[in-house]
Amino acid sequence: CSRVDDALKAFSSMKTAGFEPNAHDYNVVISALVRDNRLEESWNLYRELVGNGIEKTVNIYATMMRSCAKSREFERAMGLFEELQAFALTPDQFVFNALFRAASTSTLWMRAYGNMIDDLRDRMKGFNVLPGP
Repeated sequence: CSRVDDALKAFSSMKTAGFEPNAHDYNVVISALVRDNRLEESWNLYRELVGNGIEKTVNIYATMMRSCAKSREFERAMGLFEELQAFALTPDQFVFNALFRAASTSTLWMRAYGNMIDDLRDRMKGFNVLPGP
């Protein structure tokens, strides 16, 4: 049994005992799931948070954007970013770090990077410059 499983059990016991978890409680458990690459479970718990009407915080958005980065879902991360702004929350360094991480792992980024490399190769050929070793 992992520490994440222990955290999930404690979280479940807390709810069973009648305590209503707040945004911070959810974020701690969701963050542990993301760190442990249990991304679908992180989204399930996020949906539970939303379904329970708990107000999302900047930290929760950053955590879910980290989940997007790990699953290479830049568009989903950007959707969360747009939502964060729509709720008049101010993004912090953690949000932007998560977005950069999501962008750098995205297939869109890789395609854009590939296009940039192809463009540079074409320019090199235009100047009769050969790539070095």
